[in-house]
Amino acid sequence: MITVVIPTYNRSNLLNRAIQSVLDQTFQDRCIIVMDNNSSDDTSVVVNKYIANGEKIKYICNETNLGGLKNFYLGINEVETDYYCLLSDDDFLLPSFMEKIMEGFKDPEVMFSCAKTIIADLPRDSIFYRNQDWDTGFYYPSNKIICKTFNSHFTSTGVVFKKEVRSIIGPFDVGGTDVLYLTFAAASFKFYVADYYGAVFTVHKLSYTNSGGISSEAEERLFEIIKDTLNEVTKLQINNEKKVLLSKLILDYYMPVLRVNKCTIDKEFSISGVEVENDWRCLKINKYELIIGVFKLLPNFTKPISKIVANYINSIIKLKEKRWFKLNGVPISKNIRPTLEFNKSEFLIIEKWVQSQKFIKK
Repeated sequence: MITVVIPTYNRSNLLNRAIQSVLDQTFQDRCIIVMDNNSSDDTSVVVNKYIANGEKIKYICNETNLGGLKNFYLGINEVETDYYCLLSDDDFLLPSFMEKIMEGFKDPEVMFSCAKTIIADLPRDSIFYRNQDWDTGFYYPSNKIICKTFNSHFTSTGVVFKKEVRSIIGPFDVGGTDVLYLTFAAASFKFYVADYYGAVFTVHKLSYTNSGGISSEAEERLFEIIKDTLNEVTKLQINNEKKVLLSKLILDYYMPVLRVNKCTIDKEFSISGVEVENDWRCLKINKYELIIGVFKLLPNFTKPISKIVANYINSIIKLKEKRWFKLNGVPISKNIRPTLEFNKSEFLIIEKWVQSQKFIKK
């Protein structure tokens, strides 16, 4: 049986469409968990009508609004069936989604199965067929597939997971991104891609996508989120080479966010002349400091460059503790020097190695 987790908040009309799309599936062995994040509209009335008609729906209403990401987590942790998927209240499934996607689980090694997704961009009045570059079939974890998943990820709306995935890599990415979560999954498990556009992901004026995504809720904890995401990589049951690759992709994902937040990425910088007190979190870190943070979290990876990196980390770790691991929302004294002392030649070797990205090759 597949459990469809539907997190919702004040979208009863859209929720009705999402629920009905599950009930209209050609695959009938399914149930629904509706996670109501303390809606003030008639969400409960909509859901209870389905329950009164005998539909297999579990309705959970939070006492307070917990935020989108925590509501997702709670819903996924409620799953008791062998398979589950996550359906946002403003998205919907096409009728053969479950039937097509369950074909992949005929192979017992497959841990998640993906359908291609249609993106319905309502503000732009356009339709985009996502994942066209994926062929139907089975995929094993490799550097090539990890990078491909990162660049052409499947939306969580179009994916069914085995319950074991939740216990091995967690219920979702700590920053609330299906990009990174599906990339982690592709690095960890064999998976299947169906030749079917099975889900519709909608973008509208009030959607999470248009408001910056669920991860925008944690913007003030940006560096803490990056650190926690990297920590999640260290827990994955994969080899160190793949952990390094995933860490690099995490940085690739968050770099545009850092740029939006006025960070100086590739240059040394000074905090002199800062006008806004909150700007400290955007001015205290740059691209290579992030990379050093990665290497501290991955001390045992096997590349020859590791000795140079280890020496570099040892020389700066005391200062780094003040600025990498304790960026937790509390303003840091402006007296802390914003740049690090380092051996220039060693730093250039690290920089050149990172830019070459040789470790992404299969």
